[in-house]
Amino acid sequence: MGRHSACRPRRGEGRAVRPDRVMRAVFAAELGKVLRAPAIWGFLAACLCLNAACSAIAARDHGAAVDYVSHVAAESGTSMDAGFLRRIGRLPESPARDDLLAQVGSVIGGVVDATSAGNEDASGASASAGGPARPSTAMSAYDGEAVGERYAALLHEFRQDALVAPMRAKYRLVGDRAAHLARERADLDLYAAGLTMTVHDDLFGGVDGLLSRIVLESWAFGAFAALHLLGCERRHRTAPLVDASLVGRRLTAIKIAAATLVALGGFTLLTAGSLAAHLAMTDLSGILGSSVSSAFNAIASPWGSQPFITWADFTLGGYLAAQVTLSLALVLVVALAACALGVLCPDAYAAVGLLAVGGLVPYAALTVCEDRHWWIAYQLLSAHPAYALANQSQWFTDMSYDAVVPWQETWSVAVGLAVAVVALTVAVRRRGRIDLP
Repeated sequence: MGRHSACRPRRGEGRAVRPDRVMRAVFAAELGKVLRAPAIWGFLAACLCLNAACSAIAARDHGAAVDYVSHVAAESGTSMDAGFLRRIGRLPESPARDDLLAQVGSVIGGVVDATSAGNEDASGASASAGGPARPSTAMSAYDGEAVGERYAALLHEFRQDALVAPMRAKYRLVGDRAAHLARERADLDLYAAGLTMTVHDDLFGGVDGLLSRIVLESWAFGAFAALHLLGCERRHRTAPLVDASLVGRRLTAIKIAAATLVALGGFTLLTAGSLAAHLAMTDLSGILGSSVSSAFNAIASPWGSQPFITWADFTLGGYLAAQVTLSLALVLVVALAACALGVLCPDAYAAVGLLAVGGLVPYAALTVCEDRHWWIAYQLLSAHPAYALANQSQWFTDMSYDAVVPWQETWSVAVGLAVAVVALTVAVRRRGRIDLP
C-alpha cells in the first residue's frame, strides 16, 4: 500500500471549484479595489467634516431656541390647543417661553400672554382664547379650486396652455388634501414654532440643506467608485487580457454590482454620520412626531406663502425617512448612469467630463426655463435627477408650478431610474458584442 500512496489524490484534488465561490471571491476583490483606495476615505471624511461644520453653524445661530421648543414639545405635546397653552403657562418664566406663547397665540387666535395662559381652570377652558375650538388658519381656509384657476390664468398668460387642465386637476386634489389635513388638525401642530421654516431649510432646503448636500456628495462618491472600478483594467493595461474571453467580459457585471453597493454604502454612511452630528447639535427629538404641515411651515407661490400641503400625512420623523429613501433612489440613478458611462467610455477622464456636463447642463436648463416661465419645457426636463434635487425642499407637496401631477418628484426619480437601468443594460450588451482589443 505504501508503494501506491503517492498516486492517491490528496483531499480536495480533482474537485471542481464552485462557481458561486469564485464569483464571491471576485466580488470581494472588486470591493477591495475601492475600499483600499485612500482617496475614498479621505473624501468621505471631508464630506462628514463639512456637514458637521454646517450643522455647527446652524446650532450656533438658533440651536438653543430650537432645543427649547423641542423640550417644551416633549413635555407638553405638539398639538396647539387650550391644554397646550395651559401647560406652557406653567413653565418657568423666560423670554423664550413668552416668545413661544406669542407665536402659538398668533396661530390659534390672538396673542396669548403668560398670565392668562397659566391661569386657565382645571377644565382646560381658556380664559384668554375664548375663540372657536377650531381656529381659522390658511390650511382650513384653503380653496383648491380657486388656487387652480389662478394658476390656470397665469399659465394661459405665459402661453403654456397644455398645462392648464392638469394643473386644475392637481389643485382639486390639493384642496381635498388641505381639507383632510385641517380635519386632522395637522396645521395646529407645533413643529418648531417660529423657527419651523429655518429648521426645515436646515434639513431639506435647496443645495444648502443637509440632505441635498449629502445627495451631491454621494453623487460624486458613487461616480468615482463606478469609474474607478470600471476603468481599473484600462489604467493597468490589463484590459486586453481580461476582455479576451467571455468569462473576462462577465467581470463587468460584477464590477457594476460592486460599484453600486459602494455608492449606496457611501450614501448610508454620509447620511447616518451627518444626521447623527446634526441631531447631536440641535435637539429635534421632541418635535419628530409633529406634523410638517404645521401652520408655521409654508412653501412659496406666485402669491406669497401657502400652506405646506403634503400628499400623505407626514410627521417630521416620517418626512425625514421618506426624504432619505427617495434620496437613496436618486443616488442609485446617478451611480447606474456613471456605470453606463464607465462601460462605454474608454477614457475615465472623458467619462467624468460627460457626467459633469450631463448634470450641469440640464440643471442650468431648468433654471432658465423657470426664469422664462417655459413650464412645458421645464416639465419635459423633470425626468432628470437635477429636477428632483432642485426641488428637494418641496418634496411630497403640490410644488406650485414645479409639478403638474401628484408625487411628481417620486415619479421623476422612478423614470430616471428606469432610464438608467435601460442605458446600463444596453451599454453592457454592446460591450459584450463588440470586438475589444
